[in-house]
Amino acid sequence: MSYLESRGLDKKTVEKFGIGYSYKSWDGLLHHFTEEEIFTPEEVEKSGLIIKKEDSKNSYYDRFRGRLMFPIFNEYDKIVGFGGRKLYEDDLGGKYINSPESKVYSKSRILYGLNFAKEKIRYYDYVILVEGYMDVIALYKNEIENVAASSGTALTEEQTRLLSRYTKNVYLLFDSDMAGIKAAKRGIELLLESGFDISIISLPFGEDPDSYIKNNGKKEFDKRIQEKMSFINFIAEYYRKENKLESVEEKTIFIKEMIGYISKIPDRIKRSLFIKEISSEYKLNESILTDELNKILRSGKNNSFPKSSLSLPEKKTDESSKSFYGNNNFESELLELFIHGNEEALAFLENNLHTEYIKDRKILSITEKILDEIINHGSLDISAVINELKEDGEKEILSRISNNKYEASYLEKSGSDNLLSQSASPVYTIKNAEDLVKKFRIRELEIKRNEIRSDPGKMLEVFEITKEINELMKN
Repeated sequence: MSYLESRGLDKKTVEKFGIGYSYKSWDGLLHHFTEEEIFTPEEVEKSGLIIKKEDSKNSYYDRFRGRLMFPIFNEYDKIVGFGGRKLYEDDLGGKYINSPESKVYSKSRILYGLNFAKEKIRYYDYVILVEGYMDVIALYKNEIENVAASSGTALTEEQTRLLSRYTKNVYLLFDSDMAGIKAAKRGIELLLESGFDISIISLPFGEDPDSYIKNNGKKEFDKRIQEKMSFINFIAEYYRKENKLESVEEKTIFIKEMIGYISKIPDRIKRSLFIKEISSEYKLNESILTDELNKILRSGKNNSFPKSSLSLPEKKTDESSKSFYGNNNFESELLELFIHGNEEALAFLENNLHTEYIKDRKILSITEKILDEIINHGSLDISAVINELKEDGEKEILSRISNNKYEASYLEKSGSDNLLSQSASPVYTIKNAEDLVKKFRIRELEIKRNEIRSDPGKMLEVFEITKEINELMKN
């Protein structure tokens, strides 16, 4: 409750969204269902609320432990899953973990908050699309109710079809950090293809809806809505911030990227109006832009338009720290886990892996595409991911690891009892995923300790980090 109060949530809002708490216990919920004797453990496991232990046929433990709980509703007000936010520092899981896919819950078909917002969306004829649970709740408690969230997943075709029942106007409001900008660009592409009219609500860097309203008030936020911009102006703004609209070559790259987006719009009149807008803004001959657009449309390549030169949405490797990271064994092991992991292992990685821990830029790019594939389709099709890869060397990395069926894995190096015969591909379990995520966490802490240990004023922080590393190594 103290956490909810710190976020400014009153009792009415908490009750409206059904926010609760899961006991910090391995079997609290399991005992509840056992005592009720309505459902068998096997049935509860299928709902995703408990997990079967790998080393036992009839032993289970709770999926959500010591977490702030958000029920996930479908558009008809039925609870189909849960999201759990980390509350305790000794919780090694991701900041948020979600229910796995089930017969009633498919992430790609759910928009968080749509059940509460749909009537207001119809009334105002637009939806504000945000990223997470707290974004929806923060806006809702400030009487901005036509809001829904993709809940941390890349926007999907099923979600756009769901939205189209209520409006064809979408205002994208994603975080102004690198991940948020990248998510916004992916959303723009899919929404244009689906025939939506898109506007972007921009917040200052480092702000989210909750913090912005707290610091500036609802009136200022309403102004931000009124000052919404087109997707062209939104992307142009980030080109300018990186000083990438200075030379003829840079402007050409930008214009070609914009035409690529426009080529995705099914309505010919809208395409023509956007071409006019670019022509007027950048003093270009309209017929030249139209020719370029028609070239893309005729070639059928409007699904892979010219690559953006923006570096802002991409994670950059800190070159000065490369020597400390050592080689990229962790990253290679991660790709092996994605390729050969069982369903539980993939679900654990999806919910607990922090991509900022990945230092190799190519493997980060591959990992992001793998996660998009899992989130959007509920499973991993390696050939589809390989086809998505564009950078030199990325396809070779993933192909080599996916085709190397008999490579001695880190499972064997770690003495796991799940050793693999030479007649089958490796099958990695949730234990292997947990161990690898722990290794990533330890390495990240070691890097941080290495950076601050020479500062006498941070000796206490160094001690705390060392203590955390030792605890992780024990478990």
